[in-house]
Amino acid sequence: MDLEQALLIYASSDAQTYEPAQIDEMYAEADQIAIVDAVNQKLEHFVTATLLGSGKVNEIQEYLQTHDEITLVLFMNPLSPLQHRNLTNYWKIPILDRTQLILEIFHDRARSREAQLQIEAAQLKNELPRLAGGYQALGRQRGGKNKGQGEKQIEVDRRHIKKRLADVNRALKALEAQRSVRKKARSRSQLPLVALIGYTNAGKSTIMNEVLKYCGSNEEKQVYAENMLFATLETSVRHIVYSEFQQFLLTDTVGFVSNLPHELIEAFHATLEDIKDADLLVQVVDRSDPHYEEQCEVTRSTLQQLGASAIPMITIFNKADRCDIEWPRKSVDTLTISAAHVNGIEMLLDVICERLYGPLVEAEFVIPYENNQFLYELRKHGRIIHVDYLENVMRLHILCLSKFLNNNPEYLQK
Repeated sequence: MDLEQALLIYASSDAQTYEPAQIDEMYAEADQIAIVDAVNQKLEHFVTATLLGSGKVNEIQEYLQTHDEITLVLFMNPLSPLQHRNLTNYWKIPILDRTQLILEIFHDRARSREAQLQIEAAQLKNELPRLAGGYQALGRQRGGKNKGQGEKQIEVDRRHIKKRLADVNRALKALEAQRSVRKKARSRSQLPLVALIGYTNAGKSTIMNEVLKYCGSNEEKQVYAENMLFATLETSVRHIVYSEFQQFLLTDTVGFVSNLPHELIEAFHATLEDIKDADLLVQVVDRSDPHYEEQCEVTRSTLQQLGASAIPMITIFNKADRCDIEWPRKSVDTLTISAAHVNGIEMLLDVICERLYGPLVEAEFVIPYENNQFLYELRKHGRIIHVDYLENVMRLHILCLSKFLNNNPEYLQK
């Protein structure tokens, strides 16, 4: 498939500059578009009407006239409706700023009904202020010779968008109510909730699938995972059974991205709110990405915006097999692993369960045969390694959660 060829433009000023990491990210976001050239202009102040200076606008027009293969212009900068309209009229070529590009990518990759509606709402809100000037000639509707002048076409379109936006918001409200019911059901299960979070394409969905596989879950429980930005646009929750007494709910969340357009922050607010309910956050970082430190900062600031920065968190440096570093390895709140290797997944599950339930310890208990309640509680908090059947009692050698020892001191053998 031939990719559409585009020119990338980014303007810098004293107030706004773009780092190499941000420019690299724009190339990655445009993965279905071939960016064949890039133009940068440094300005003291951005031009209200065109963002760029008039000389640069003319220079780019001449460039486009001699490069017929370029059929799209991409802007790193957000464009106002006025700037977008003026440049489109001047260059006679489709233009997308970064917000519009991300909205298009999200639209193409949304699979669930809720994600599709969230994207549509964001697109409608972005489109509404851009209607002005979207027509070279505004046709009039006439209702008859005595009915006077009809509405401008732009007013018809504006009313249509507002009506559609209201319909979408109603549908989202209904889905939000369904999510609330599911959330209450999860709460009744009393299982702790662990949320996989982090930058887009860090490997969160792959880790979830490998955890499911390790714990013997059916293949249909697997979530969609692909090596691309924004592959996950909805949350998925799965019940993880590491052992009978170490169970939790694991949720795969929408990936973060730097300078996420405000339309999308608003659209995905309800989905991202699920992160605030987590008992433990697992930040997944693509250690092989040269800009991984900046991506960690994006995650930190996003959690702060959501009011979730106080939730306990461990960090996984994933894709370590692509780096010249030692792995797998573990420190207090950090793991360095590759999700493609089972030893890293086992290490991750051990760390998660220790954070949720405390460490496992071996101990010896002596209990009367008739104490069935103790055995019932033991099955919820540990397992029997060995049993000695004595005359009136059983001697149990067990592996259990440390809190079980504290709750049953009378039978514990020192």
